[in-house]
Amino acid sequence: MPTTPSNIPTDEVVFSGGTVVSGGNQTPHSNYAIDVAGGRVVAVGPVEEIRRQHPNARVIDVTGATVFPGLTDAHGHLYGLGLSLDTVSLVGLSTYDEAIARVKERASHAQPNEWILGRGWDQNRWPGKQFPTAAPLDAAFPDHPVWLRRVDGHAGVANTAAMRAAGVTAATPDPSGGRILRDANGNPTGVFIDEAQELIDRAVPAPSFELRKKRVLAAAQTIAQNGLTEIHDPGADDETIRAVSELIDEKRFPIRD
Repeated sequence: MPTTPSNIPTDEVVFSGGTVVSGGNQTPHSNYAIDVAGGRVVAVGPVEEIRRQHPNARVIDVTGATVFPGLTDAHGHLYGLGLSLDTVSLVGLSTYDEAIARVKERASHAQPNEWILGRGWDQNRWPGKQFPTAAPLDAAFPDHPVWLRRVDGHAGVANTAAMRAAGVTAATPDPSGGRILRDANGNPTGVFIDEAQELIDRAVPAPSFELRKKRVLAAAQTIAQNGLTEIHDPGADDETIRAVSELIDEKRFPIRD
């Protein structure tokens, strides 16, 4: 028999017609329905009983769908996801110009002098298959430091503003395990390979708390949109935990705390 708590909000919705997976054994039921009110599941049981006990609920037909309980990601990294969402995706683009256009969109709502990060370019998809250089980035982003990693993570291209912030010049030696690509005059072209990427990485400023909080919220919203209701984060640092705590207090955190 379905059970219904007292004081149920009036914005009830009954989902019926699909397969409902419920119970300790996660048994699929083809004749079950779910009653939701106030954003919470309040009753699960046979369709006829749910409809009889909740006659005023709006009914949504989910025929052909399977409804699961809220799912938990047992190992995830909330801030890492938020950072990746705030990193410009360059995967699959056919030219360097397309990559720059994608970065421009992100830069259009960036703060002054804010670093713009991207990942996913692959010069093998581009005409000529040549590594990119800083010059087109300099023309498009004279003020924002820009740092774009290759799709495999083994190389990245930086503009002059980013190299300046990192203190990289023609006199900077190649680090052990890495290489700075250079032009005929010995000047860095903007491409840093393997361990040389750390020269730029270490110049990227740590995020402000507000930026961290924004990224954490975006990650939680993405998790919720994909059907997860909870995440276990084994690597959350103090600032990420603080961001989550504040979002919960503000009633803006969309997954289970």
